[in-house]
Amino acid sequence: EELEDATIALLAALDSHFEDMESMLRRSPMGSTMMSELGPSRRRLESSLAKALEGHDAQSVGRVYGAVRSLLSSQSLLNMFGPMLGGGASAGPLKDSFLYQQVMGFEKARFSAASEGKRGEVKAALSRLILTADTYLAELQHGQARDFVARWHGGLRDTLVHMRDDPEAVIHPLPFSQLRGEGGGYMGDMMKSVMESFGGQQQGGKVQRADTIEGLSSLSPQTSFLCLVDESIMFGSPMSPFEVHGAEPWVQTVLASMSSLLSLGFGYVTQGADDAPTSKLIALLDRDRATLPLDAEDEFLGDRRRRDRLKDVCRVVRAARKKGQKLSLTVNTDFKGSLAALREHHGDNWVGPSLEAVWGKMLPEQRVCAFEMWSKDGPDGPPKLIAADFGHPHTHGRAYYVATRFFDREFRNLQPGFILAFAEAECLKRAGFSLWDLGGADKSPMMQYKPQVAIEMDRSDFLRRLRECERIAVAAVASAAESSTVASSNGHLPLSDPGAAPTPSGNKIPTGIVFEDIGEDELWGAVTLREQEAQTLQDWKEAQQAAKKIQKPAKADRKVAKRTVAPAQTTHAAAAPATSAAASEGTSGGPGNATKDLARQQFMTIFQQLLAEGVPQQDAAARALRALASQ
Repeated sequence: EELEDATIALLAALDSHFEDMESMLRRSPMGSTMMSELGPSRRRLESSLAKALEGHDAQSVGRVYGAVRSLLSSQSLLNMFGPMLGGGASAGPLKDSFLYQQVMGFEKARFSAASEGKRGEVKAALSRLILTADTYLAELQHGQARDFVARWHGGLRDTLVHMRDDPEAVIHPLPFSQLRGEGGGYMGDMMKSVMESFGGQQQGGKVQRADTIEGLSSLSPQTSFLCLVDESIMFGSPMSPFEVHGAEPWVQTVLASMSSLLSLGFGYVTQGADDAPTSKLIALLDRDRATLPLDAEDEFLGDRRRRDRLKDVCRVVRAARKKGQKLSLTVNTDFKGSLAALREHHGDNWVGPSLEAVWGKMLPEQRVCAFEMWSKDGPDGPPKLIAADFGHPHTHGRAYYVATRFFDREFRNLQPGFILAFAEAECLKRAGFSLWDLGGADKSPMMQYKPQVAIEMDRSDFLRRLRECERIAVAAVASAAESSTVASSNGHLPLSDPGAAPTPSGNKIPTGIVFEDIGEDELWGAVTLREQEAQTLQDWKEAQQAAKKIQKPAKADRKVAKRTVAPAQTTHAAAAPATSAAASEGTSGGPGNATKDLARQQFMTIFQQLLAEGVPQQDAAARALRALASQ
């Protein structure tokens, strides 16, 4: 109840705050433009709060934090530039507003509603964050990141320690925004980037990491090399962002730039008002990537959670077939309908009209694909679209990037998102692709599905695998052409040049109906899973048989025992104690039982060693018995 009341209060404060903002900016000729910059953050926050109220959706409650962070960033820009653009006096920092006081109340109620274990995880994460920042400052060279040093020792560290140690303290977004360079440091880095870009848009400003932690940096379209940057950067420059729209001839530059970014390992999103004719391109290079190497079934199934998810998806597919429900996979059969369904089922998605227009230009060349999953009840039932993925082939048709996806929550018991993921991966593997890339991964609720259908890896590992894909593709082309002069990519060309990126080779992906009736064999990894389980069962049976032989003394050992006991039975009764001792030696301490005890000891040694290596208990027992039998 406390969390629900805090949610309602935050919604009301949000409406009041934006009414005041619109009134203040109405007198400015650029007021509508400035408000449009706040629009996406506002809609994202309102959507998350509404969903949290309607269905007590834990994911939506978690998204509120990110939406407030986005609002803080946008508001800081508005507070700085608003007065300069005729918007009147600044309304003051968002942190001092009534709206942010309601944010504080919401965060307090959210933390109180969490379990004791989750609260402990948050406090532990705060401790690690403080320690990491202290270590970072200790290794800075003199004069580096002076703004961050001043913020850290000027109260930011004390605030974080207070939030960690005081049970009554509210853990709220502002200190983390300040830590990442937003606020004054954010603006300082931005202005520094602006000044460095004055060397000329054609040459592009110097591309480098900003001084503050995760501060804004930009990547010029004229850049001709890969620079490891922060997780998200503006493509273009702060004063001249790269515009995304589908009008000719500019759209060809947009297509070339997106292909270059994908081939270099970047993902992307676009930002802009829903009704704006253009949007901004934001390049993403997350530190943690969720990617599936399509030839790594054994590596994938080595993780119990991934293995269990695939087994569960196979069970759901079998059950659907038994009930007469038909699931099918198609590619680009209803691209516009899939986009409409994306807007319907994914209210806070970032795909706007300008990007849709660009995708429309990509579609004839298969530079964008919609993998569509349909459900049909019975032979006469109409097919219904229940999930879709939108993505791009790149790097000579060796890698595929998933830009965004959705599923119909009315069918969530069918696990359509998971079925689509494994069926799509199987289609791509058969088409000759090597990497299926879901983009960045983190611990947020909306990302929890990714580690269950892909392998989490750091971005260095991902980039190494992507470069290997390109090397193999280039070697194959060179071999076919009997020439060693085939270039992997034209690294000397600007990213926006149509010849800079490797060919996408989207024609490798089949269009139309791919899998008419999805079964287990159409799910990536299911065949290997079935083979592994059959082998494990066979190994277990063989190990059980071997164990029985080990437990039963050998025939020669049994004969020795009999020869020891038989003479004792014919001796005089006076020798009974000796006979008893001999019999005892033959039956309890004889060679057969010594062998049995030794075998048990060896089994336990191997078994415990395998468990320590992380092998599941049943597999460890089978392997230990098999090893013992081979001895």
